[in-house]
Amino acid sequence: MKKITSIVAVLLSIIMVLSVWPMAVNQSGNDGGLLANASTGLSLIVSEDISKREECVKHFDCADGSVISVLYAGPVHYQENGQWKDIDNSLILSEIVLNGAMRAAYVPRASTLPISIPLDLADGKKITLSSGGYTVGFGPSAVNQNISLQSAATVTAVEVLASNISARSDDRGTPNNVGKTQQEIIRENNDEIMALENLSSAVVYENVFPNTDMEVVVGSTGIREYLVVNIP
Repeated sequence: MKKITSIVAVLLSIIMVLSVWPMAVNQSGNDGGLLANASTGLSLIVSEDISKREECVKHFDCADGSVISVLYAGPVHYQENGQWKDIDNSLILSEIVLNGAMRAAYVPRASTLPISIPLDLADGKKITLSSGGYTVGFGPSAVNQNISLQSAATVTAVEVLASNISARSDDRGTPNNVGKTQQEIIRENNDEIMALENLSSAVVYENVFPNTDMEVVVGSTGIREYLVVNIP
């Protein structure tokens, strides 16, 4: 069976999800001028200065005393008790109120977005997102023909989703430092640190419709939903 030949994306217009890619600016630890360039080379990141965090910004201290400031396209921190903390959208099981009763659902581990994803979509259960005192629930309706709402949600990495075309076409394998210059190794190490982890996660409901899976991706600013059609 070919896994994918058609993808239908269902996006809620009230929810905006931004891909979080870092844009780095090197600055000197002394006079604010550029330190890393073609003549001086790069310097290895040794730690993050958490005192300078902003919602979408991180500052990394380098071994030579320079600082790399990174502006992301979406939130990477949330505030708790006056402190900026790392967003962690990896999904964990939690007991929450769904349809007036306590039920198990997947929620982000550390985030300001009140998102809940039920273990299945039976009995009217919906995926929910709350903001500003309002809650939006969405998911397939039981009135659809040939629908299966008992399909269990499976937590998976966003990179391996069938709808993630770039992941399927970009299989780089394990990084290999053989033949690389020191500067190339430093650059790759810094890029890996700045890329961050756990900013997004996903669940898959298999065969919600005939030969069709539903993928739900949780990000720093909301939810995306995809219907993936599997054609034999």
